[in-house]
Amino acid sequence: MPREPTMTSHLRRLAVAFLVAVAASGTLYAQAMPSVDNLIARLQSQSVAERTRASQDIFGAGINSKALYAEVAKRIGEVLPTVTKDSPKVDELAWHAKAIGTSGDMAYMPLLEQLSRSDIRGIARHAKGAQETLREAAEAGTAYLDYTKVMVLTEKQAEGCRYVAQRSCETSRSADKCVDSHKDNAVEAGANAIMLLMTSSQSGALFSVFGSDTTMLANYYACPIADASSPQSQ
Repeated sequence: MPREPTMTSHLRRLAVAFLVAVAASGTLYAQAMPSVDNLIARLQSQSVAERTRASQDIFGAGINSKALYAEVAKRIGEVLPTVTKDSPKVDELAWHAKAIGTSGDMAYMPLLEQLSRSDIRGIARHAKGAQETLREAAEAGTAYLDYTKVMVLTEKQAEGCRYVAQRSCETSRSADKCVDSHKDNAVEAGANAIMLLMTSSQSGALFSVFGSDTTMLANYYACPIADASSPQSQ
């Protein structure tokens, strides 16, 4: 099992200074970890827009929770009989299909097949795409995680997570490119979160957010997302 490198006080000061600089630039910010209970509550909202946003947040987030996907399936069952071609529920159902495809649970394939036969093109098209995502996630043995949903953590947030690896990124473009690269590499490493440690440039300008020749160090973590209050979570 890889051991997490110990951060010296100096590196901690550098990391804090980096996060302050990045936040000021508006290019990146630490994120709150998603809550299964919160997502379920949002799926139960009376608002079509809120239910849609909930499934948008679920899609590609790599959440392994039976209770969560059961709630998405329930929403599909309740919304499908009432949807019409010009209804905002078309977009809602499309996102519910994409969210259920994230699960990797082949038990939901018949539901997606039903949606793929819809006379409403937007629903059918996204359901077919969700079937492919479902197959890939099932083959991988875990919920689908898109690199854009990899979380950026503070040191405090990372305390409850399992350390996976540490990597360095170098780019002649903006620091944002390194952040994206770290997120992509984190998915490949089996992690769902990163913590940025420090960045520098060859010109010697420390914390060069927009400058060229950027080197950025980051730790990768696997963080639990399912809440203790969700006993059906995997």
